[in-house]
Parts: sequence; C-alpha cells; structure tokens
Amino acid sequence: MSTPTKRDRYTLPGNGPTDQDLRHEVELTRAELADTVEQLRHKVDVKTRVREATQHRMALWHDALGSAAGHAQELVHAARTNRVAVIGVAGGLATLIALAVVISRH
Repeated sequence: MSTPTKRDRYTLPGNGPTDQDLRHEVELTRAELADTVEQLRHKVDVKTRVREATQHRMALWHDALGSAAGHAQELVHAARTNRVAVIGVAGGLATLIALAVVISRH
C-alpha cells in the first residue's frame, strides 16, 4: 500500500488530479512561498527590526510619561485646592520620619 502524496489529497481514489487542481496547488504553493520569503526578509533586516523595537519602547515610555504627567497635574491641583489637608499630611509624614530616625538610633 502506498502513502498518499500531496497531489492525491485533492482527488477521489481512482481519479487523478485535474489541471484545475494542479493550478490551484501551484497558486497555494506560490502564496506560501511569498509569505515565507517575506518572513525571512524581515528576519534578516536587523536594522529595521531594531528601529521598530526602539520605536515601540519609546512609544511605551512616552505613554508612561504622559500618564505620570497627568497624575502629577492632578496631585498639584488637589494640593492647591486642599492646602490644609496637604499641610496636615506633610506634618504627619515628617513626624513619622522623625520618630523612625529616633527609634533607629536607639
């Protein structure tokens, strides 16, 4: 018993592949080959891959910095509108830090 070949998979047993089957197989093979060549081209283009990775990381940093700047603006606005609360919290933190220093020395 023989193993079915790639050509046999598109036909019924006892029938050979038609010209249309073969043309379709050729087109599929060409498409697969084009995809493979494109993937290999991208893989060996190290300069472009490094540039793309750098741009991606820079975009992430830009987003993170933008988010941090937005949070900082919110904190500044909250501090300006609630000065008494900010002074109280700062005083409480200063007291805790002073106690930690005193305790660590003993």
